[in-house]
Amino acid sequence: MRAIVMLIVCATLVFAQDGGFQLRGDVPLVSVDVSVTDSNGRPVSTLTKDDFLVFEDGVPHNIQNFSPVEIPYNVLLLFDCSGSTKPQQALMLTAMRRLISRLRAQDVIAIAQFGTSVDLRLDWKPRNTQGVDVELGTYAGCDNTDFYGALDWSARKMSEVAGRKGVVVYTDGLGPMPMRGSRPVDSVDDPAFQKVLQAARASRASFNFVAIDTDLNPRAGTPVSMIYTLQQARARMEQLADASGGRMVFPKSDEDVIPMYEQIGRELETSYSIGYVSSNVGKESRFRTIEVRLRDATLKVRQSRTGYAAP
Repeated sequence: MRAIVMLIVCATLVFAQDGGFQLRGDVPLVSVDVSVTDSNGRPVSTLTKDDFLVFEDGVPHNIQNFSPVEIPYNVLLLFDCSGSTKPQQALMLTAMRRLISRLRAQDVIAIAQFGTSVDLRLDWKPRNTQGVDVELGTYAGCDNTDFYGALDWSARKMSEVAGRKGVVVYTDGLGPMPMRGSRPVDSVDDPAFQKVLQAARASRASFNFVAIDTDLNPRAGTPVSMIYTLQQARARMEQLADASGGRMVFPKSDEDVIPMYEQIGRELETSYSIGYVSSNVGKESRFRTIEVRLRDATLKVRQSRTGYAAP
C-alpha cells in the first residue's frame, strides 16, 4: 500500500519471507511498502529480498523483514457516517465495492462505520467468501462523530490480527477538539489525540485516509471561518498517517473517491513489505529519508513513503 512506514520501539513480531514470524526485541523497526513495475509499466510480483536495497539518510541498512507480494493483507475499511458525509453514502458504497473487487482471494477484510460509536458491519472474512457486500448508513449512531473513539477502536481491532495490515478511513476528520478561545488547539496540546496516536503506532497497522472536505479540498460554500478548524483536522490525520506509515489522499470532487479506492486496491495487490532496523537510535529527532532501490536498474520502484518523522 502506498503507505506502511512505522516506527516501533518494543518487542516486535515481524513477518519473515517464508511466511513465519521472527521475534525482535527492543529495536526501532522501520518498514515501508513498495510496488515495482517493469519498463512497460506492468507490475513485477516475483522479486525476493535480495533484489532490494534500502537506505536511511543515504546510509545503507540491512533488510531485516521482507514480505513478498503473495502474503495476505488484513484490511479494515472504516467509513464516517456522520451528517457531514451523508451526501456521499452512495459513493462510499461504490468505492468500497471497487476496492474489495481488487483484493485477492487470500486477503481478509472487515468493514465498519462510525458516528457516536462504531458499528461493525463485517468482521474479518476472506475476500472470496460470501457476505462481504454490506450496506452502510442504517445506523442510529451516525448522528454525531467520535473520531478519536473510532480510531482507538480501529487500533484495538487491528491488534487482533498479525501480518500485514492496514486501515482505510473515509472521513473529514472532524470531531471534538479542545479549544483555545474560538480555535482548536494544536495537536501537541490535545491529550486525547496523543493517546490515539500512540495506539495507532502500537497496533502495527498503517492508517490511510481518504480525506474529504479538508482545508486542501473544501466543499463549495465552506465558510472562511471554518478553514482553521479544517486545517487542524487535516493535520491530525496526516500525523496519524505519518506515524503509522499510512497515506493521505484528498479527492477534489465526489467522483474522485472511486478511482482513489481502486488505486489503493491495485497497490495492495502488488506491494512488498520491507523492514529494517534504524541506526539513528539516540540521535536528534528529525525527519529521516528512506530510499528503496532495486539491483535491476530497468525496474521502477514506488515507495509508500520517502521518509518518516522520528518520535
